[in-house]
Amino acid sequence: MDLTHLLDLTGYAYNRYALLQLACAVPTLAMGAIIVVRERGSSVGVIYFFVTLAIATWFVGFSGGYMAPNATVADVWIRLGHIGVAFIPTLTLQFTWSVLRPPNRLRWLLVAGWIGSVAFAAATVILPSTFGTPYKYPLGYYGHYNIYSSLLIPFLSLFFGVTLLLYWQAYQRARAGSVAARRARLLFIAWGIGSFGAVDFVPMYGIEMYPFGFLLVIVGVSITTYVTARYRLLDITPAFAAQHIIENMNDGLIVLDKDGIVRVANSTLLGMIGMTKEEFVGRGIPLSLLRVLSASELTAIETGVPLQNREIDFTRPDGTALVLSLGISTMRAAGDENAAYVGVVRDITERKLAEQRIRYLAYYDNLTNLPNRQSFQEQLRAALARAARHKRMVALLFLDLDHFKRINDTLGHAFGDRLLQAIAGRLVGC
Repeated sequence: MDLTHLLDLTGYAYNRYALLQLACAVPTLAMGAIIVVRERGSSVGVIYFFVTLAIATWFVGFSGGYMAPNATVADVWIRLGHIGVAFIPTLTLQFTWSVLRPPNRLRWLLVAGWIGSVAFAAATVILPSTFGTPYKYPLGYYGHYNIYSSLLIPFLSLFFGVTLLLYWQAYQRARAGSVAARRARLLFIAWGIGSFGAVDFVPMYGIEMYPFGFLLVIVGVSITTYVTARYRLLDITPAFAAQHIIENMNDGLIVLDKDGIVRVANSTLLGMIGMTKEEFVGRGIPLSLLRVLSASELTAIETGVPLQNREIDFTRPDGTALVLSLGISTMRAAGDENAAYVGVVRDITERKLAEQRIRYLAYYDNLTNLPNRQSFQEQLRAALARAARHKRMVALLFLDLDHFKRINDTLGHAFGDRLLQAIAGRLVGC
């Protein structure tokens, strides 16, 4: 058929039923887009968007048929609508599968559904005999089901029945009052209401009635959108869980391929080394990190020997000095070849500073920073031992502060502390 007749809008007979269903396609598609955004582009959100796209295609195609100027133009619109209808049951089950993760023994049904949807959509486009000559009702033109196209109804019924059964079973398994129970119950209600949209296919058998099922579908889509906004439907897949764990690790994670190119670096590592993802990922490992490892250590890593708790000094681009603890292990591929290198980096700067402070306080006075009794005794013993070996004398100078107690009692301990610090400064400066 010449597409100019299809796109010539002057010949269409506009009516409120057709325009209402056509207008409903817009919020349907918009709600699918909202879910994609809220679910951060997850597989659940993308699948649901395609569900709403299929529903919107149904609405647009049937509306075009109602308003078509003749049966030939109407047949094109009706077939377009049925392309969307063909994928609704399978996409619905795919969406349910992503949300509930049912047993794998049912996966064959999902595969069969995709085969059936593709086959029916292809027949709709290719085979003229899939539908009869469109019916002409006061509303406009409507599809004409024959023995071939009638197979779509049991196909829809089966998949919507399985979908509702899966939600009901999930509701029964969930703990009463839990989020999982409320989510499964609301989705059962949503798809249950939406399934009554099938009443719009009754006129396909020559029974005249005005369509209203699409309004029930809108209600079902709205409830699903509400459930998503309230409870979230993000699918917890192993890949999602791994990514979430990586990004929320307290330690830095780096993965290099066999050529030494950085393929993965979590946000902790990037913040630790003061670099952005664009500056670090997809490039060779910086020489400032590579040079801290000795040749023997690099060779050991290449042979599969893990590197553990290797302390390295690292300076950020802004000049901040860090002490890092590095661990590296090798991932092996088939044939025992190195496939990747996984490194875990921990910032131990604060710990090392604390250790240094503890060691310092063990031998020095916290107030005056002079060597304390422990340090004095060790140095005295060492000096006496050296003197004995070399037959030399040891000189010992003893200093005392007269009337220091009077200063503390009259002027206060704070003044006495400052006096001790001043004397210590003079002794160190000698």
